[in-house]
Amino acid sequence: MEGFVMGNASLDPWLELADELEQFVQFMHAALLVPRRTKACGEIEFVDIGESAVARMRASAARRWTFSAWKRWQMEDAIRMTIYTLYRKMADGAFYSSEGTPEHDEMMRRIGSMEGKMKELSE
Repeated sequence: MEGFVMGNASLDPWLELADELEQFVQFMHAALLVPRRTKACGEIEFVDIGESAVARMRASAARRWTFSAWKRWQMEDAIRMTIYTLYRKMADGAFYSSEGTPEHDEMMRRIGSMEGKMKELSE
């Protein structure tokens, strides 16, 4: 786990989930599965598929004067919204061209793994 984190072991599973999300982002970029969009100026940019959630989760854990429960809720919200957004993008066809490929199967496995861990931690 990168960066400074207050010594609260109850946040460790959430930070491990942030690490898993970061690995997912790296996989998606390496597999060329990240959707792109064109800005008004014609510049192409990649869609955020979890980068901001990883940053939010780590920032929440590092906040010095925030109660641990609030940190956990912030991390839970970040991962929950990311998974929701990924499923929404799938429904919109963002990953349609990769269906049936090993990369798509790996993407789905990783999303399912993160979703399962999030649900487990939320209980």
